[in-house]
Amino acid sequence: MRKGLHKNWKLQSDFNQHGQDSFTFEIIETVDSHDKRVSIEQTFIDSPEFGYNMVRNANGGGPPVTEATRKAMGDAHKGKRHTPETIEKIKNRPVEETGGFIGYYHTPAGVFPSSYAAEEGMGEILNFTTVRRWYQNPDKVISKQSYGKSAYLKSFGEGVIGKTYRDLGFSFVAATGSV
Repeated sequence: MRKGLHKNWKLQSDFNQHGQDSFTFEIIETVDSHDKRVSIEQTFIDSPEFGYNMVRNANGGGPPVTEATRKAMGDAHKGKRHTPETIEKIKNRPVEETGGFIGYYHTPAGVFPSSYAAEEGMGEILNFTTVRRWYQNPDKVISKQSYGKSAYLKSFGEGVIGKTYRDLGFSFVAATGSV
């Protein structure tokens, strides 16, 4: 999270906004069996008090994995390495072909396949968490407080207060078949 790269963008955004000292990380409960873990974890996921969970199912959507299965899966891949050609193909693969593609981010600077690309395309004046937040709430009215916190919004002058992010040219078009 200190590097700004955590995959849970809600948690990362709050961490960026409020700082490391605003968070405590602690074990809230220990369990001794998988079945108990799933049940207890589901209770925490369903609780509004613990709001950073990105998944709604403690099993992660799949069947429980036993220790023997984990070991077999790990052993099956030991010693295997991609060739340099394969590594290069993976690095250069368009984001639309990766599992994480969800749609296109439209900005005043162009259309981008990820919030990271939009950040770069906007000259890094907006970080990817801000880009995502604006796309999730494009019709949110820009307040004086939001204006005061954003160098990008300040570049337009106070005339943006009362407008929406959509008014400024920010929108999102989901990929076909995405949620």
